[in-house]
Amino acid sequence: MILSCCATIVLTSCDNPNSWKSEGLNGNVKNYLVRYYKAEERFGKWEKGDIENYGHMKVNFDKDGLHQEIEYYDYDMDLVAKSIPFRKNGEKIEETVYNEFGKLQQKYIFKNISGNNIVLNDKK
Repeated sequence: MILSCCATIVLTSCDNPNSWKSEGLNGNVKNYLVRYYKAEERFGKWEKGDIENYGHMKVNFDKDGLHQEIEYYDYDMDLVAKSIPFRKNGEKIEETVYNEFGKLQQKYIFKNISGNNIVLNDKK
């Protein structure tokens, strides 16, 4: 469930024409890592608390700024899933999600209907 939500959010934000631009990144970024922490109030100020147990991800880009894969990690930074997009003429048409053993878990199919990008979830 959590992985599906994360995948949907990231998949919709990593779109054409360039993932760098849509994510507010400048320059030739090869990848970035996101780790989530609990927010804790200490002495009237909000600070970074303990690390969350899930939801960490690494997004990898190609030389043109399109995301090539998103790796999802647990608390210990062990790989728990990976999503890989497939493109046709530079446009994302499909994205597959695999578990830590490389087994297909979900497939997302992207359809452009009247200028709107529609995501269909083909559950395995």
